[in-house]
Order: sequence, then C-alpha cells, then structure tokens
Amino acid sequence: MVSRIYIDTSTVGRYFDKVFSIETKALFERLKNMEVIFVLSDILKKELLMGTINEQKEFDCLEMKREIQAKIYAEIKDMTAEERIFYFRIPPEQDPFRRYNKKNCVMA
Repeated sequence: MVSRIYIDTSTVGRYFDKVFSIETKALFERLKNMEVIFVLSDILKKELLMGTINEQKEFDCLEMKREIQAKIYAEIKDMTAEERIFYFRIPPEQDPFRRYNKKNCVMA
C-alpha cells in the first residue's frame, strides 16, 4: 500500500533550501518512484501553479489560524456542552471555515 504524505509550502520550499534539500529531494524521489502519494492543500496547488513558493507570502497562516480560533471561541464560550456539539455539526457547505475537502486536496 502506498503511503499518503501531506505536504505544505514549507516542504516544497525546502527542496530549494541548502540545509534541507538532501532530505527533501529524497522525499520527492520517492514520489517520482511512486512509493508515496503527496496530499496537497488548495493553497499549495495555487502557489505551485503561480510559481510563488519562494516569494514572500501575503498572509501569515498561523495568524489566520489564531484569528479563526479566537472567533470560534468568542462564539462558543458561553454555550453549554450540548450547544457546542450542535455548533460543530454545522454542515460543511454552511461553514465558512471548511473550504477544503479530500477530493480537492489529493494529488494522485
């Protein structure tokens, strides 16, 4: 069975990095030999298509994550446990934070 490995922009960026290039190129060689399958986010796909991997990012992913967490916390902090369970069962098509699904993230 072929392993699936999630990679993000830092993994691809390390391919060009002097410190990490040996390990990263070995990982990409495994992909070339069809020993693994890379799982990609839509953001990485976009950056690969646009050729912006080594450019300065327009946003900070960790900052965005913290902002989303703060917003969710503000919405649920006064809820009961039952209300929180209901809150997190929002259908994906109605949830503004769930923009990705497995079909859009897997590169076969």
